[in-house]
Amino acid sequence: MNVNIWTRLFQLLHRSAKTSASSTDDDIHHDDNNELPEFIEVTDVLDLHGTPVKLIPDMIDAFLQNAIELKLERVQIIHGKGRSKLKYTTYQLIKNDARVFRFYDAPPQLGGWGRTVIELKPDDKDG
Repeated sequence: MNVNIWTRLFQLLHRSAKTSASSTDDDIHHDDNNELPEFIEVTDVLDLHGTPVKLIPDMIDAFLQNAIELKLERVQIIHGKGRSKLKYTTYQLIKNDARVFRFYDAPPQLGGWGRTVIELKPDDKDG
């Protein structure tokens, strides 16, 4: 995993007055530099609810890069429904991303147009 990306993201999130944390500081043990949590849960879903738009480019870039490194074929980004700036920003970032094979709205039972499914191109470096 690219620690530099996660360090940058954590610092941006830490400085931001408007973060959407799913856990409290008591739930995360920080290292001596107080820059990066020792444990980062990596999943195939990135939830952007409550995220400031200015942080989204770095978050999506790191999310896609880690998905490629983990050899994931498909990931999902939750941005919400409505007149979503988050969805527009997400689409603008992924539509020309070389790592993305294609993307589309999730099926209705998985969130419909409030969630984007992204199919990734395989990482050719390994094979």
